Formats: sequence, C-alpha cells, structure tokens
Amino acid sequence: MPEERRSSGNMQLIQPKYESQGRLAAFTTGRFNRALASLLDRVSARQVFDAGCGEGLILTNLLRPRYTALYGADLDSQRLEYARRQQPDLRLLQCNLEKIPLPADAVDLVLCLEVLEHVGNPQRCLAELHRVTRRYAILSVPNEPFWRLANLARGAYWQHWGNTPEHINHWSVWGFRRFIKPLFNEVAVLNPVGVWTMLLAEKK
Repeated sequence: MPEERRSSGNMQLIQPKYESQGRLAAFTTGRFNRALASLLDRVSARQVFDAGCGEGLILTNLLRPRYTALYGADLDSQRLEYARRQQPDLRLLQCNLEKIPLPADAVDLVLCLEVLEHVGNPQRCLAELHRVTRRYAILSVPNEPFWRLANLARGAYWQHWGNTPEHINHWSVWGFRRFIKPLFNEVAVLNPVGVWTMLLAEKK
C-alpha cells in the first residue's frame, strides 16, 4: 500500500497562490501558467503524466483542454480526493515519486511542478521521472534566493529567513540546470516572475 500523507498545517488543501483573488497572486500565478503553456506549445505529446498533481488544478485547467490521455499522481490522499471529486474520470495514482507505478517509457511527457523542493530524495525522483517518460519533461522549482527574498518582502516566514517551511531542497536557476543534466538535455529555460525556474527537457 502506498504511504498516506494528509495535508500539513502549512500546506492547506487549496494553496493560497491558487485561491487568492489578490492582484499580486493572480499576476504571479498567471505568469506561471502562461510560461507553462508556452512550453506545452513546443512539444507534441499524447500521453501526459503530472507527477505531484496535488489538487489537480493544472490537470484540469491547463492539461485537460490539450490532451485526452492524462495521468496524475500524488502522495497526499486529501489532495487526491479533492481532485477526484472535481473530475471523477481523472486517472489518479497515490504514490511516492521515488517509486512510480508506471512502466518505463509510459508517457510522452511528464510534468513535475513545484514538487522536487519538497522530497527527501530528489535524485531518485528525477530518475523515476526519467524512467517513465519516453521523451519530454517539464520541471519547475522555486528560484533561490529570490523565492526567499519574495517571501520576506511580503512579510512571510521571517522566522525561517524567508524559506517556505516544507521546502527542504533549494536550487538557483544554474543549480537546477546542473541537477537535471545527467539525465536530461535542456531544451528551454524560463524564469517566471523571477521566483521560479521552469525547464523543458528531453530524455537522454
């Protein structure tokens, strides 16, 4: 049975960046989504897997209009249940991304967005993403130290020096590009609002 994890106190069911109606949140989330859409426009794919899909908002809002063969996975049972209630026909798996229950080369494109900063073994997770995609990956993580500076500027997480408490891995743009290099060839790099690193990569 997969390990079960429910949302922590810090990680609310629907994260503030998605539910907030504030202008800044709407602007930054909009820029993130437009950057993602621009990378999706550059690839041809039929089977798509959202690794760490959370509440399923990217699956529902950005991927479903483009693709019919969609999969999602997350460790958090509460978020998966929310996603299932919104879209009962979504194909969702509960799993740890260190061991994804899909065969090798199962999909054309794997996405892993704002997930790798949370995991205990990012190298193992990246290896699994490499294994299940037959060609492309789109990956994003916070861009450090600008993510922390942005948190401090809005008065958040001062006691953690601006670090979001559940972020246990940290990369600059350059550092993340180096992190993926052993397994993926870099195709495109975007830096939405300066606080995220988003890469389109092709499997080696």
